[in-house]
Amino acid sequence: MIKTQEKFVLQPAKRNGFSLIEMLVVLSIVMVLLGISVPPALSILEELESQYVLQTFETDVMKIQHMSAIHQSRIRIFLYEDKYAILHNSAIKITRLLPTGWKIDSTISRNIEFERNGNIKQPRTFYIQAPNKTYKVVFPFGKGRFRIEET
Repeated sequence: MIKTQEKFVLQPAKRNGFSLIEMLVVLSIVMVLLGISVPPALSILEELESQYVLQTFETDVMKIQHMSAIHQSRIRIFLYEDKYAILHNSAIKITRLLPTGWKIDSTISRNIEFERNGNIKQPRTFYIQAPNKTYKVVFPFGKGRFRIEET
């Protein structure tokens, strides 16, 4: 008789899941790790964006410098505050928008134009302001490349 009574006694259920406290501990550890790793990733993304914008600008300037030697027509870059445009005979061919928070600060002529021999028509210096850095763009006298300096 004892054997038959043991059949009717409820056995404790097997635990197949996690308790609420265990889940909260694991989630809090994950959140701490994410909090530590996200700020460096954001600064890396901002640096990559800066490099991309400056390399694109440099490529565009080199392009119009070479094109001015080939074409008889007027090719130039016109600087706006939040963008710049490549113009061919006063018609806009390409417009490049700067990212949010970027600004071109040019107090003198906003045209960048080259002579047929590759010399810049008006040597100048202007600034491009990013959210966390300022870049100085220098076009020196004579033939040669311009430079971008971080200030």
